[in-house]
Amino acid sequence: MEENQGVTSAVVTKTVAAFANSYEGGTLLIGVSDDGEALGLEQDYVALGDADKDRFELHLRNLFSEALGQNVTASKLKISFPEIEGVEICKIDVRPADAAVVLTVADKNGLKSEKLYVRSGNSSPEMPMSEVQAFLNKRFAAKSVG
Repeated sequence: MEENQGVTSAVVTKTVAAFANSYEGGTLLIGVSDDGEALGLEQDYVALGDADKDRFELHLRNLFSEALGQNVTASKLKISFPEIEGVEICKIDVRPADAAVVLTVADKNGLKSEKLYVRSGNSSPEMPMSEVQAFLNKRFAAKSVG
């Protein structure tokens, strides 16, 4: 997992941003397989250099602050570490954001671009540019200042 930590961080950040952009928010579980088996956080702790849950939470909060901003991280995210089937997992509850959460992402050549992710079922696709304005108008209409 160590070599994939960047990929994993990007997926986690993208998923949290998509939940924040949704109407309902959502919950992300780390340390649980796609079929619902509790795997635990040992691999994640090892990837961070024998971390514990406090260091892991700090890592996540730093990651989210950098990617999503301190306002979203402090006011819209709740990170907890419940025990499931005898192993510790990480649960990130995400409340809907008050304004669009846009991520700056770099491609494999280092070129940066801004992307808006949304939840669609159990995935977090990028919103096509042709649909961004209509989505923003509908999702954040009550929040816009005009």
